[in-house]
Amino acid sequence: MTKIIDSISDIYNNYDFFILDQWGVMHDGQQGYKHAIEAVARLIDENKKLIIISNSSKRKISSVNRLKYLGFDKNHFIEIMTSGEMIWQELFNSSDKYGAQMKKCFHIFDTSKEDGKDFRIGLEKFEFVSNIKEADFILACTPFENTEPLDYITILNNALDKNLIMFCANPDFVTIEKNNDKNIFLHGDYCRFI
Repeated sequence: MTKIIDSISDIYNNYDFFILDQWGVMHDGQQGYKHAIEAVARLIDENKKLIIISNSSKRKISSVNRLKYLGFDKNHFIEIMTSGEMIWQELFNSSDKYGAQMKKCFHIFDTSKEDGKDFRIGLEKFEFVSNIKEADFILACTPFENTEPLDYITILNNALDKNLIMFCANPDFVTIEKNNDKNIFLHGDYCRFI
Protein backbone atom coordinates (compact mmCIF):
# COMPACT_ATOMS: atom_id res chain seq x y z
CA MET A 1 0.00 0.00 0.00
CA THR A 2 1.34 3.42 -0.96
CA LYS A 3 2.19 5.63 1.98
CA ILE A 4 1.58 9.34 1.50
CA ILE A 5 4.09 11.51 3.37
CA ASP A 6 4.22 15.25 3.97
CA SER A 7 7.96 15.41 4.56
CA ILE A 8 11.06 13.24 4.51
CA SER A 9 11.02 13.59 8.29
CA ASP A 10 7.99 11.23 8.25
CA ILE A 11 10.22 8.35 7.10
CA TYR A 12 13.88 9.13 7.69
CA ASN A 13 14.03 7.00 10.86
CA ASN A 14 13.14 3.93 8.78
CA TYR A 15 16.25 4.06 6.57
CA ASP A 16 20.04 4.31 6.85
CA PHE A 17 20.69 5.12 3.16
CA PHE A 18 18.97 7.59 0.87
CA ILE A 19 19.34 7.70 -2.92
CA LEU A 20 18.62 11.15 -4.32
CA ASP A 21 17.99 12.04 -7.92
CA GLN A 22 19.78 15.17 -9.00
CA TRP A 23 18.09 17.32 -11.65
CA GLY A 24 14.58 18.43 -10.68
CA VAL A 25 14.85 16.95 -7.18
CA MET A 26 17.94 18.62 -5.70
CA HIS A 27 18.28 21.52 -8.15
CA ASP A 28 16.91 23.10 -11.32
CA GLY A 29 20.19 23.07 -13.22
CA GLN A 30 21.13 26.53 -11.96
CA GLN A 31 20.64 26.48 -8.19
CA GLY A 32 19.80 24.06 -5.42
CA TYR A 33 16.26 24.00 -4.09
CA LYS A 34 16.12 25.46 -0.58
CA HIS A 35 14.00 22.57 0.69
CA ALA A 36 16.45 20.04 -0.80
CA ILE A 37 19.44 21.74 0.81
CA GLU A 38 17.63 21.71 4.15
CA ALA A 39 16.59 18.06 3.75
CA VAL A 40 20.17 16.98 2.97
CA ALA A 41 21.43 18.89 6.04
CA ARG A 42 18.79 17.20 8.21
CA LEU A 43 19.68 13.75 6.92
CA ILE A 44 23.38 14.38 7.57
CA ASP A 45 22.54 15.53 11.12
CA GLU A 46 20.79 12.19 11.56
CA ASN A 47 23.90 10.30 10.33
CA LYS A 48 22.23 9.04 7.16
CA LYS A 49 24.29 7.92 4.17
CA LEU A 50 23.45 9.78 0.95
CA ILE A 51 23.97 8.76 -2.66
CA ILE A 52 23.24 10.90 -5.73
CA ILE A 53 22.19 9.33 -9.00
CA SER A 54 21.64 11.10 -12.28
CA ASN A 55 20.95 10.15 -15.87
CA SER A 56 23.21 12.98 -16.96
CA SER A 57 25.47 12.11 -19.88
CA LYS A 58 28.32 13.95 -18.13
CA ARG A 59 31.08 12.27 -16.16
CA LYS A 60 30.71 11.93 -12.39
CA ILE A 61 33.31 14.62 -11.67
CA SER A 62 31.09 17.22 -13.31
CA SER A 63 28.31 16.55 -10.80
CA VAL A 64 30.76 16.49 -7.90
CA ASN A 65 32.27 19.84 -8.89
CA ARG A 66 28.88 21.55 -9.34
CA LEU A 67 27.53 20.66 -5.88
CA LYS A 68 29.23 23.60 -4.14
CA TYR A 69 27.73 26.11 -6.60
CA LEU A 70 24.29 24.55 -6.17
CA GLY A 71 24.49 24.96 -2.38
CA PHE A 72 25.51 21.42 -1.34
CA ASP A 73 28.61 20.01 0.33
CA LYS A 74 30.12 17.21 -1.78
CA ASN A 75 31.41 15.56 1.41
CA HIS A 76 27.83 14.81 2.45
CA PHE A 77 27.53 12.13 -0.23
CA ILE A 78 29.18 8.72 -0.09
CA GLU A 79 28.74 8.22 -3.82
CA ILE A 80 27.67 10.18 -6.87
CA MET A 81 26.92 8.31 -10.08
CA THR A 82 25.79 9.46 -13.50
CA SER A 83 24.71 7.39 -16.48
CA GLY A 84 27.51 9.11 -18.42
CA GLU A 85 30.06 7.85 -15.89
CA MET A 86 28.65 4.33 -16.14
CA ILE A 87 28.98 4.37 -19.94
CA TRP A 88 32.51 5.80 -19.75
CA GLN A 89 33.53 3.10 -17.24
CA GLU A 90 31.96 0.40 -19.43
CA LEU A 91 33.97 1.56 -22.45
CA PHE A 92 37.16 2.11 -20.47
CA ASN A 93 37.00 -1.41 -19.01
CA SER A 94 35.60 -3.13 -22.09
CA SER A 95 38.80 -4.72 -23.52
CA ASP A 96 37.37 -7.42 -25.84
CA LYS A 97 34.01 -7.75 -24.07
CA TYR A 98 32.11 -6.69 -27.19
CA GLY A 99 34.52 -8.24 -29.65
CA ALA A 100 38.02 -7.31 -30.71
CA GLN A 101 36.63 -5.51 -33.76
CA MET A 102 35.11 -2.72 -31.61
CA LYS A 103 37.78 -0.10 -32.27
CA LYS A 104 36.17 2.74 -34.22
CA CYS A 105 33.63 4.96 -32.49
CA PHE A 106 31.04 7.28 -34.03
CA HIS A 107 30.53 9.82 -31.25
CA ILE A 108 27.32 11.85 -31.20
CA PHE A 109 27.74 14.99 -29.09
CA ASP A 110 27.12 18.71 -29.01
CA THR A 111 30.44 20.58 -29.22
CA SER A 112 29.13 23.21 -26.78
CA LYS A 113 28.55 20.64 -24.01
CA GLU A 114 31.12 19.13 -21.66
CA ASP A 115 30.10 15.57 -22.49
CA GLY A 116 31.65 16.05 -25.92
CA LYS A 117 35.36 15.78 -26.59
CA ASP A 118 36.16 15.89 -22.86
CA PHE A 119 34.24 12.63 -22.55
CA ARG A 120 36.89 10.98 -24.74
CA ILE A 121 39.71 11.60 -22.25
CA GLY A 122 40.89 8.16 -21.14
CA LEU A 123 39.25 6.43 -24.09
CA GLU A 124 42.23 6.84 -26.42
CA LYS A 125 42.18 3.13 -27.25
CA PHE A 126 39.28 3.95 -29.59
CA GLU A 127 39.54 5.79 -32.88
CA PHE A 128 36.81 8.41 -33.18
CA VAL A 129 35.47 8.58 -36.72
CA SER A 130 33.14 11.10 -38.35
CA ASN A 131 31.57 8.70 -40.84
CA ILE A 132 29.06 6.20 -39.45
CA LYS A 133 29.97 3.76 -42.23
CA GLU A 134 33.48 3.46 -40.76
CA ALA A 135 32.27 2.91 -37.19
CA ASP A 136 32.24 -0.28 -35.13
CA PHE A 137 29.94 1.22 -32.49
CA ILE A 138 28.15 4.43 -31.51
CA LEU A 139 28.63 6.54 -28.39
CA ALA A 140 25.64 8.86 -27.95
CA CYS A 141 26.18 11.62 -25.37
CA THR A 142 24.15 14.65 -26.48
CA PRO A 143 22.51 15.29 -29.85
CA PHE A 144 24.54 17.18 -32.43
CA GLU A 145 23.91 20.91 -32.22
CA ASN A 146 20.77 22.19 -34.02
CA THR A 147 19.44 18.74 -34.93
CA GLU A 148 16.06 17.06 -34.66
CA PRO A 149 15.23 13.34 -34.44
CA LEU A 150 14.55 13.14 -38.18
CA ASP A 151 18.13 14.24 -38.85
CA TYR A 152 19.31 10.85 -37.53
CA ILE A 153 17.45 8.63 -39.99
CA THR A 154 20.46 8.07 -42.25
CA ILE A 155 22.81 7.52 -39.30
CA LEU A 156 20.43 5.04 -37.68
CA ASN A 157 19.74 3.20 -40.93
CA ASN A 158 23.49 2.76 -41.47
CA ALA A 159 23.88 1.64 -37.87
CA LEU A 160 21.12 -0.94 -38.31
CA ASP A 161 22.67 -2.19 -41.56
CA LYS A 162 25.97 -2.72 -39.73
CA ASN A 163 24.26 -4.08 -36.58
CA LEU A 164 26.19 -1.57 -34.44
CA ILE A 165 26.07 -1.46 -30.66
CA MET A 166 24.99 1.95 -29.38
CA PHE A 167 26.02 3.19 -25.94
CA CYS A 168 23.53 5.82 -24.80
CA ALA A 169 24.89 8.09 -22.06
CA ASN A 170 21.49 9.67 -21.31
CA PRO A 171 18.35 7.60 -21.92
CA ASP A 172 15.91 10.50 -21.49
CA PHE A 173 13.54 11.18 -24.38
CA VAL A 174 13.39 14.93 -23.80
CA THR A 175 14.76 17.60 -21.49
CA ILE A 176 14.12 21.25 -20.78
CA GLU A 177 16.51 24.14 -20.40
CA LYS A 178 16.02 27.16 -18.19
CA ASN A 179 15.95 29.71 -21.04
CA ASN A 180 14.01 27.59 -23.51
CA ASP A 181 10.25 27.11 -23.55
CA LYS A 182 10.22 23.91 -25.61
CA ASN A 183 11.22 20.32 -24.98
CA ILE A 184 14.62 19.34 -26.36
CA PHE A 185 15.01 15.78 -27.60
CA LEU A 186 17.65 13.44 -26.26
CA HIS A 187 18.99 10.08 -27.40
CA GLY A 188 16.40 7.99 -25.61
CA ASP A 189 13.98 9.29 -28.21
CA TYR A 190 15.60 7.24 -30.95
CA CYS A 191 17.58 4.61 -29.02
CA ARG A 192 14.39 2.56 -28.80
CA PHE A 193 14.42 2.22 -32.59
CA ILE A 194 17.96 0.88 -32.99
